[in-house]
Amino acid sequence: MASELKVDKISPAAGTSFTLGDSGDTFTIPSGATIVNSGTATGFNPAGAFDLNGNILTLDADGDTTITADTDDQIDIRIAGADDFAFKANSLEVQTGSNIDMNGTELILDADADTSITSDTDDQIDIRIAGADDFQFTANTFTVPSGSTVAIAAGGAITNAGTMAPDISSTGKALVLGL
Repeated sequence: MASELKVDKISPAAGTSFTLGDSGDTFTIPSGATIVNSGTATGFNPAGAFDLNGNILTLDADGDTTITADTDDQIDIRIAGADDFAFKANSLEVQTGSNIDMNGTELILDADADTSITSDTDDQIDIRIAGADDFQFTANTFTVPSGSTVAIAAGGAITNAGTMAPDISSTGKALVLGL
């Protein structure tokens, strides 16, 4: 069980040290910081840098949601006891067994925000490139809307492992092969 520092109607000065429970860990109040008690919860409000020195910051009452930054230059986030996310310099890693639920919101891929992937319609993925709604994916179907093109470069191929109707028909659309 994590040690607790309970404060009630005291105003310790900066530099005051406390020993936390049976662990023997000490905690020193940084310069400019205050400890406040709002009646039901005690909080710590640092006025400057707050150094946990690699120790765990527990965020919930049952102790299973934490943030840790030890010597591996990464911030680990555990939620409900599961290792969910790791932040490293310039990257966010979603750990095995965890996921990011976009819940229908747009994933913007470029700096000017005109290329994205969305799935705001049930069971359909929309690809937008340079502001144009270019392609859609639904179960077993890849759709190329009017105004968009599928180009197959020289040496490329469309293959079919099964059977196919002998003719390709088109109503005002072109299939361009071997550009």
